[in-house]
Amino acid sequence: MLTSKKFTFYFFVLCASIIGIAALVNYQIDFYGLFQPSPQRDKQIYRIERAGKYLMSMRYIPENFDTVLLGSSSSLLLDTKKLDGHHIYNASLNGGNVSEMRILLENIVRHKKPKNVILSISPYLCFSTGPKTDLMNPRIFWTAFGSPLLYSEYLFWLRSSLGLSANGFDSYGRYNYMLEAQRTPIEEQIEQAIEKVRKNETGHILPEALNELKDIVQFLRRNGISIFVLYMAPPEEYYKATQNDWTDLKKYTADLFRENEILLDLTRDEHLDFRKNLSNFKDNGHINQGGHDIVITLLHRALSTKFSSLKAE
Repeated sequence: MLTSKKFTFYFFVLCASIIGIAALVNYQIDFYGLFQPSPQRDKQIYRIERAGKYLMSMRYIPENFDTVLLGSSSSLLLDTKKLDGHHIYNASLNGGNVSEMRILLENIVRHKKPKNVILSISPYLCFSTGPKTDLMNPRIFWTAFGSPLLYSEYLFWLRSSLGLSANGFDSYGRYNYMLEAQRTPIEEQIEQAIEKVRKNETGHILPEALNELKDIVQFLRRNGISIFVLYMAPPEEYYKATQNDWTDLKKYTADLFRENEILLDLTRDEHLDFRKNLSNFKDNGHINQGGHDIVITLLHRALSTKFSSLKAE
């Protein structure tokens, strides 16, 4: 006869077995490259960006990439696979700030130091501090054994595999936001963005964010990691509207970075034609595919020169 005590015991044994089997299966799948080597560089996220890149920064990124690109969404489109001869993971985050940049960097260095770090710097990066989600903390390591977060990623993987939805992320961290529909003409988007600047409805650079950026640079120098700096500029009209923020940022970073660490600076006069050409941009803050191809060409040339200089040293 099955008593209530026996039923409760068997029920808990069954639940524990299901949880254990699920954890073992998830361990073997190793969605985020946490538990086993991933030499094919084949891990990618499908939906939950911050949690995914945080978990990948624990092992997958440091074990498979010798260079990391950190920044906000202005550098998120950059297809680092096209930078031949370099294994560069694009750890930029949509809406990312310096605090989140620091969290990912410290995770990566804790496991294995990268040879180089590319910092994509813009005023937006310094408009806020602190992580923008509670998913970027050590506790989420355990979600990789089984959790709603993991199973939602499985669901998006399945939808992508069946062709029901497109996945904008790749195994090098890039997110192709050009897959998203654009309903508002770029001229109108820029005009609306400038109006927000006039009404003082946009953010401003925080001194504490600049201090955190300085801490990141000092951390990289202490660990002997080569620093490269990338300034991704917006369209010229919006760049002029936000000139004060850019001036403040460049004034601060002039003492922070050495000239030979500047990889590419799209705010310089030599790139004025690029900024004026709206066909290079998706909106007031992001390049499109055409602009991307130009930037990738410039980056490839600059990286080849910088890496050659490092080898010579």
